[in-house]
Amino acid sequence: MKKVLSKIFKFVAILFTCLLVVGCMFIVVSDDKPTFADTGFSSSHSSGGSHSSSHSSSSSRSHSSSGGSSSSELHPIAAVIIVVVWVMMLIISIASNANKRKNRFGNPQELSMKDAAAERFIRQYLPNFNKHEFIINQYNNYCRMQVDWMNFNMEDMKELITNELYTMWSSQLDTLQLKGEQNIMGQFELERAYLTDATMQNGNLTVTMDYIIKTYDYIVNANTKQLVRGNNSQRMRIHYEMKFRLSLNYMGKIDKCPSCGNVITTNTSMICPFCRSQLFVEPKNWVLTEKTCLDQEYTN
Repeated sequence: MKKVLSKIFKFVAILFTCLLVVGCMFIVVSDDKPTFADTGFSSSHSSGGSHSSSHSSSSSRSHSSSGGSSSSELHPIAAVIIVVVWVMMLIISIASNANKRKNRFGNPQELSMKDAAAERFIRQYLPNFNKHEFIINQYNNYCRMQVDWMNFNMEDMKELITNELYTMWSSQLDTLQLKGEQNIMGQFELERAYLTDATMQNGNLTVTMDYIIKTYDYIVNANTKQLVRGNNSQRMRIHYEMKFRLSLNYMGKIDKCPSCGNVITTNTSMICPFCRSQLFVEPKNWVLTEKTCLDQEYTN
């Protein structure tokens, strides 16, 4: 009877071990990310940790097998302990993965604090800064750039990006065109946007934005329009970090106060020395300096 119970416990332990391995593999595979291919191919993703996890599981299985061969029986209490430990590990792993998924696109409370701090910093240099208008304008420019990229038209987006981005993206778009492929994007939807940072260096104001945008994004054959990569029936939810730069050097070159009319010389404080009014000039266009995909997933 004791031998029968021992065999039953051994079978249960092996069964739960197999379920644990399958569960972990499911967690890794379920976190797979879609192929990303919008302007500049700004990011790529892979399930980086899966190979080492597989290797580790394989090693532990082999170790268990070799250990089992040296003993004819597994004590029932030991079998129960093994089962409990594996179940606890599985539960912890699932809970940890769920928590990561919940916060994978950022913590709203933390982002709100960064947003407020960045806006305060920007207003030191641009007193009339309109955050909502800025967010919408840059989002509209993003949509415009995606359409230009899709239509192999880099010239129209030239004024919206730095020379470095223009050169790099032009080269990548030429490569895409030579391969006879076309990146299709559409049905854009802005889900969320925050200011996350603002810095001033050498007269250049740089603002970092956190955007989540939904859009179709896939690759087709440029001639036949047949799907090559991606999914043309489901949109992607893309988490971006974008940086925009505005040169403020020209603002120190105002030669006459618009309020009192006095001549201004070498004034960089943006305050008229005569009437103390704000010397504000409409800023020139912001330009995109960086666009990074932080995360992505298929969505509705």
